[in-house]
Amino acid sequence: MPPYWYSTSANRENESKEDPEKHKLNTNIIAAHKPYFMTYVYPHLRKDYLSWERNCEHDVRKKFNVDSLRDLDPFADGVGEYLKYYEKGMCVGMNPCVINRICWIFEDAFPNRIGNNVDDYDFDYDILKCHVEYSRNSFNEVARIYDAYKSELESFRQKMSSSGYDGDDLRYTKELFTEKFRGECRAICPNEKELCDIILDLCYQDENMKQFAWDIVGDAIVDNLIEQKGVISFPKRGGTEFEFGGETFDMISVEVNVEGDDDCTE
Repeated sequence: MPPYWYSTSANRENESKEDPEKHKLNTNIIAAHKPYFMTYVYPHLRKDYLSWERNCEHDVRKKFNVDSLRDLDPFADGVGEYLKYYEKGMCVGMNPCVINRICWIFEDAFPNRIGNNVDDYDFDYDILKCHVEYSRNSFNEVARIYDAYKSELESFRQKMSSSGYDGDDLRYTKELFTEKFRGECRAICPNEKELCDIILDLCYQDENMKQFAWDIVGDAIVDNLIEQKGVISFPKRGGTEFEFGGETFDMISVEVNVEGDDDCTE
């Protein structure tokens, strides 16, 4: 995709190389921002969007004495200029494309669950941890492995996409890829509980990739949750409580004990 299709700076740089009419067209259709629905894909984008909305809502209350942007009269003195400022500063595209409209339908239908009423909530990952101490040196070494994982993951995905692997072959190849990094992490930090807390702090303190944590120390995370709750719930086929994918299920809860490295038992 040519960069001048999605970058305003690239579009300006390309102006002298294009026919004026073509450049005008490209300027009008440039996709300089991700569409609104992508805020549900990228948490940092949603955080930026909500921050901009809150700031502008505060502005209009002070400047125009209204409760919300939606209450503005576009024909009132100064409102037109402010709306241009608001739209120019918006970090996402608000055009009524199909997926944006679907998002807004769901937000209207579930106003207390999703949409603008959802603040930039930070998940408290403390419930996943073992709560043990670890050294800064171990953290830095595991962080180096994590950076290598991120670097290699994209090329690995592209390779798998073009290989035609599926089913068991794909799962086996993915497990080999993961096991490589799992082994490197355990060589740095053999203590499973310390490694678990290192990786959780590494992945959950900002917008890092959470999949690394579940790939490398997923079993330890599950054990921690079970130890805290003492109960695990799962759907059992053949029930009557709910239906999914053409099958019926009951939700079963089982008390479990986790001691050391022993398996969970009812």
